[in-house]
Amino acid sequence: MIGRKFGALMVLALFLFSMVPVALAEGPKEHGKDITETDHQKDLRDKALQAQSTFGDVKSKVMNNKAQVARCLVESGTSGCSELLAEDIKNRKDYLLSAVDRATAVLENLIDKANYIEASTERDEMVAHLQDRIDELHELAQKVETVSDRDALKSVRDEFVDLYKDIKQTVNQYRVSTRLGVMHGINQKLINLNARIGHIADRLEEKSVTLGEDYPAKYENLQNAVAEAESKLELAREKYQHAVELKNSGASVEEVQAAIAEGKTYLEQVKERVRTARNHVSDILQAFRNRAGSQLLTETIAEVEA
Repeated sequence: MIGRKFGALMVLALFLFSMVPVALAEGPKEHGKDITETDHQKDLRDKALQAQSTFGDVKSKVMNNKAQVARCLVESGTSGCSELLAEDIKNRKDYLLSAVDRATAVLENLIDKANYIEASTERDEMVAHLQDRIDELHELAQKVETVSDRDALKSVRDEFVDLYKDIKQTVNQYRVSTRLGVMHGINQKLINLNARIGHIADRLEEKSVTLGEDYPAKYENLQNAVAEAESKLELAREKYQHAVELKNSGASVEEVQAAIAEGKTYLEQVKERVRTARNHVSDILQAFRNRAGSQLLTETIAEVEA
């Protein structure tokens, strides 16, 4: 009986570990950090990492306790193992609660990424669907808190397994949309940054700051990187949309995966162009600083952003 129950918990673990948190797995990185990461996104990322770590720790406790419980039951029976069984129930409750935290972090990251998608009824429905799943997780967590025996815990655990199956489908359903939405949002930031650099340059020239003969080439490099990012993003979008069409038409898994793989390749190229553009921005701002001085550049940036 112990083995069968433990095996079911491992099924739950497989569901959880197969749901890669998209906030951790995607988004352009620079020295291991998301180059467009806001404080809120950093909080979500840290929360997801903590939830994943806690889930692994509690899982280890359950696994280590399994042999002790089994041996005690053989040697002393249920009445002689009450303390160990109580600890086992606590560990399994902690295991399910940490599973809730981890899955919630995945869904919260998806909701955050959905904010990058252009406002539409489809986006609102996506966010509402994701929030519904979070609410269901919280309701199940409350049930876990109230149970005190193994049979009741098993019943709640079975509800978790069913819900996680649905959550996994939800994550897969919206992963493409949120992934493209994030890249679109990042690209839009770069377009805005491109324009901002131009405005800063105009203001510096108004203040009689010589930008240098190499500025036009530097600015053109930035524009080219942004344009290339836009182009690759559109190709990625086409491939992902094609993958969705293939799936809806009943195409083979291999065909769908091939289309997704092509889309991922283009997204990697988008990330590369994003990094290149950011390097150009840093290069330009450093050149401005060298010619105008830090104080004047700071004042000019504040004027442009006002």
